[in-house]
Amino acid sequence: MWGRFTTSAFRLEVRPSYWTGDDLVEQYTGGRPMPVGFNAPWHNRLRVHRQAGRSVQRVRLVDERLTEYQRCQFEWEYPGNVRSGEDVRVICSRDEVAAELPRQDFWLFDDSTVVLLHHRDDGPVRREPLDGDPAEYVRYAELALAHSTPFRFYPKIG
Repeated sequence: MWGRFTTSAFRLEVRPSYWTGDDLVEQYTGGRPMPVGFNAPWHNRLRVHRQAGRSVQRVRLVDERLTEYQRCQFEWEYPGNVRSGEDVRVICSRDEVAAELPRQDFWLFDDSTVVLLHHRDDGPVRREPLDGDPAEYVRYAELALAHSTPFRFYPKIG
C-alpha cells in the first residue's frame, strides 16, 4: 500500500513492545549512543510523502509508565520521524477513549484500505488486508487523533 496511497496513511500502535530482530533496545538501555543513520530509510520515505503532499500519522497507545521499548521509541525513533514529517501522537491507556480503540495494530490508507498487523513476540509481523468496510477503522483513527497529544507535548519518560 505504501506505493499507492494518495493522501493519507494512519497507524495505530498498541503493543507495549515489538520484535525488532536486532539488539536496539539493549543498545538503548545499555547507554550506548543511537546508531548513526538510525531509521534513515523511514525518514527518507516520510520526506518523500511530505513533499508529495501526503500525510503520515501515528497514534501510540502507552501505559502511564513507558516500557523500555517505548522509552527507546520516544528518545530514538519518534523525534527523527517528526522532523521528517510524520505526525506522531500519544494517548495514555487510562484515557477513557482508549477503551474504545482496538487492541490491534493497523494501517489505514486514504480512509479506504485497512491493513491489520499481526505481531509475534519472536518474529516479524504478518500483514492482513481487511476484507470489508473500513468505516470502523476510519472511526478508530478519527477518535485516536482527536483524543491524543502531539508527541512534542507528551511527557517523554514515565
